[in-house]
Amino acid sequence: DPELLTVRALRLLKSADKIVADSQALHIALAYVHEDKVVSTVGEDEIELEPAEAAKLVLEYAREAQLVVRLVIGDPIISGRLVPEISVLRRSHANFEIVPGVSEVTGIPAFAGFNLTGGKSHEVRILNGTDSGIEWESLVNPRETLVFLESGDLASAIADKLLKAGRDPLTPIALTRNGTTVDQRTTMSTLGAVGALLKGSKDAGPGFVVVGEVIDQREKYNWFEKKELVGWRVLIPRTQDNTAEMIQVLKAHGAVPSE
Repeated sequence: DPELLTVRALRLLKSADKIVADSQALHIALAYVHEDKVVSTVGEDEIELEPAEAAKLVLEYAREAQLVVRLVIGDPIISGRLVPEISVLRRSHANFEIVPGVSEVTGIPAFAGFNLTGGKSHEVRILNGTDSGIEWESLVNPRETLVFLESGDLASAIADKLLKAGRDPLTPIALTRNGTTVDQRTTMSTLGAVGALLKGSKDAGPGFVVVGEVIDQREKYNWFEKKELVGWRVLIPRTQDNTAEMIQVLKAHGAVPSE
């Protein structure tokens, strides 16, 4: 959601001479600045540039501009994505600063309607579902909430591995796709039942998986996906003079506006 930028991030975006953005972050930049200021990190082969190459692109523009903003999707502090880019900048003696935003680790659960601790859960473990080195036997403590990044298509596999490791089949699991946007949808189940639930699902792509009893809070605290127009797609004629205002009103009520 572009509106989850911090005040400082927004100020820097608006004052930047050039913005180098991840392909998935382009819409955020374009929500606030003219497209002439924005360049994507997608190369000529339509593949996202490697971190070192993205950093070189930033340096290239920095030679001609006073302020270059590197806009990154997700939470690069948790994923470690910034390390190789910063290494290139440091070797080039370029000055830089890091401006953190709302992390997906806390932002998506907030929009999905549950905390990451509470009740018997007092600890949080953050993992990447694609990591082949996860020690599943260490993840069976019911006091721990498990957060799996980049795991949209791995919820069933995650549940199977946790069950084999000994975690309770009745442990709640939640899969959220398109978190914090008007397309957000959360699927709730248990470790023992989620495989069958998702077997016939046509949904695919990026997602955020949480495992733990904290998901039960959603029954009381779900607010975003209960908005009046959630699931509605509304076509707005381009002839409307107040299109921008109407789009904001529709989004505020959970609809997906389309021009």
